[in-house]
Amino acid sequence: RNLSQLKPYYQISAAAANTQIDDDDESKKSQKCHILGLNLMYLLVGNDLSEFHAELELLDSEEASTPYVSFPINLERQLMVGSYDEVLNAGAHVPDPSYSFFMDNLLQTVRDSIADCLEVSYKTMTMVDAVSMMKFDSKEELVGYMEVYRDDWIVEGDGLCFQPPEGGSKASDIPSMKLIAQSLSYATELERIV
Repeated sequence: RNLSQLKPYYQISAAAANTQIDDDDESKKSQKCHILGLNLMYLLVGNDLSEFHAELELLDSEEASTPYVSFPINLERQLMVGSYDEVLNAGAHVPDPSYSFFMDNLLQTVRDSIADCLEVSYKTMTMVDAVSMMKFDSKEELVGYMEVYRDDWIVEGDGLCFQPPEGGSKASDIPSMKLIAQSLSYATELERIV
């Protein structure tokens, strides 16, 4: 909402600017790209990818090539490809300290995704491997993460045991006859209307 209030200012400012570019115009453009980049980070952390891509469509190539804007664009690409390792390592290369807040939230989201994959892929795993895969610095950080977010993981010596997932939906759980009857009822009503 706040960004939508700023956009007309930037449009009016650009329309009123002369063909000469001075230092003030460059600082305004840099500040605009910084704000746009922070908005893209906000949308990325909130997993609002449709709005993220809508905002990308409004950028020109010069704005998209600035470090402030290209950073969230590259993060989104890495997330879509599943390069979680690169996303986790990108936290050390933020273009501005103001991006760190969003990176912390994004790193937590990525670690949760990795943890979900670990639960499904492995029955057991050593603590050292889990620390390495989730990019923690120590076993203590992993244990702290487990206490807060994964209390169903069991530590057995130097290994982790993942609980099997809750019983998923089975074909017998779907009320197929009820759905068929409901669909036929809708089709009959639609035929009466037409």
